[in-house]
Amino acid sequence: MSLKEVIKKDNFVIHLYEKIAVSTENILHFENGDFILDTGTFIYKKQTGLAALKDLYRDFDPGEFDFKALQGQFCVLLYKNKKLYIWNDYFGIYHLFTDDQCRIVSSSFLAVVRQQKTKQINRQAMYEYVCEGASYSDDTYIKGVKLLDAFNIHELGLKVSTWRKKYMFEPAKANDYDTRIELTVESLIDYFDTLKKCFGNNACSALSGGYDSRLILALLSKVEMDPHLYVYGADKSADVRVATGIAAAENLSILHDSKTRGKLSLEQFQEITQKEYFYCDGHGPNGVISNGAEFDARTVRSDAADLQLNGGGGEIFRNFWKLPDRPISIAAFLKSRFDHLPATTFKAGFDRGIYLSNLQIKIQHMLEIDSPVLMRMDLERLYVYMRIKYWMGYNTSIQNLRCYALIPLAEPVFAYPSFSIPFKHKEMGAFEAALIKRLNPKLAAYNSSYGYNFSDRPGRKAAFANSLQQNLPVSAQRLLRKLKYSSSALEMPYFLQQQYIDAVVPEKGLLSNEYFNLENIRDPLMLSRLQTVNLVLSDPF
Repeated sequence: MSLKEVIKKDNFVIHLYEKIAVSTENILHFENGDFILDTGTFIYKKQTGLAALKDLYRDFDPGEFDFKALQGQFCVLLYKNKKLYIWNDYFGIYHLFTDDQCRIVSSSFLAVVRQQKTKQINRQAMYEYVCEGASYSDDTYIKGVKLLDAFNIHELGLKVSTWRKKYMFEPAKANDYDTRIELTVESLIDYFDTLKKCFGNNACSALSGGYDSRLILALLSKVEMDPHLYVYGADKSADVRVATGIAAAENLSILHDSKTRGKLSLEQFQEITQKEYFYCDGHGPNGVISNGAEFDARTVRSDAADLQLNGGGGEIFRNFWKLPDRPISIAAFLKSRFDHLPATTFKAGFDRGIYLSNLQIKIQHMLEIDSPVLMRMDLERLYVYMRIKYWMGYNTSIQNLRCYALIPLAEPVFAYPSFSIPFKHKEMGAFEAALIKRLNPKLAAYNSSYGYNFSDRPGRKAAFANSLQQNLPVSAQRLLRKLKYSSSALEMPYFLQQQYIDAVVPEKGLLSNEYFNLENIRDPLMLSRLQTVNLVLSDPF
């Protein structure tokens, strides 16, 4: 990345960097010394660039500003009347990191880590990251480094002041099924029309065998944007077979990448790990230990189109958690989803009860509730505030280094109405399938990796399996997850074997090994994340 501009005032310095693959107009200066800038993918009043920044500067009042006209996943820095304000998108999907005193704020985790005098493990957040792929409630696995609070607009200075973000959501007056479908389709088309206006005719998106990427493709087709499609996986995998079949039938080109690569020498592995370390910013669901295929894939995708779309988030229209339509205690929810690793995974210092209790406190903080029980609406909100923000938000934030990148279906304009969609319409993807069918009946009629199409209702066999899964007692769900993990017995990729790890992780970086029994970890991504923590602690590059 190249340094675009340095802004110096009496009490702060800002370093603004250009995207790697796209030129941007993202900073506007005024004659009185004020300025406004954005990073990420920023839209205001259906426009982007300098026009959007000018309007936002004029309209902004920290105590009254309505986020409804803001779209995208982004950061804004605004200097007005000798006050410096910073905020990110409404749900905080574009990640900003800071320290305990808010002395430094950056879109880079490693940049803030390197400002710490010492690097110490945040034990709870480290367990979350290694076991689940993300740390929650704005923590990171390094003490003193956290995500900037996304509930608020921040005025930076010797004393940090905050204003609660406001989004004036107006519930639809009509709640019948057909009207909900029509209103949602209208809103989706309007949003994608805005994307076309702001970023041009080309967009890059995955196409798999599932709902979400099919919905994105239907929307791109509806507004006549040119899709650059890709699919990952083995040649005979369901996703690849379905995606390539659809592309062929629709006369669309699609890039298939199995992500297999020839075996790297130790020297090549060291070079790739260094690239991944900085590009992946020392964290992420996959960690940074790999064969370099993901780095290659991101580069290819950003070269194909300036705008990258992630279909993830479509689960707002489905029953993501696979739980029945009734209240559930947070403790039971955590047992069903976050308590599947056997005790032998951990060293003696791990206390499962404390770990789950801390996660319960974090869920209450994320949802801003005191109750130990989750109502249905809480579960719907938790998908956005926990899964999308912390797990998916990372990928979009990283891709924004190279080009524009979005999770369109995570926008508040779609998420808020989705919270109140009746449970029966979310079961087995009925609502999302109806959206696809309404937008493009031909696309909906193609088969999926689930074994049925999105035009007809799933058969009795699929419906029975779905009902059985979501109505299993929590204890049975937990047991099944444990059995699935224990029986996986996956052979670790060669680059996670000790010879390769020793080539990049110095001995002094093995602090996190005090917490896990490495020989009992069966998940390659979990082991990659653990070694990523080791890398950040030792910082060898």
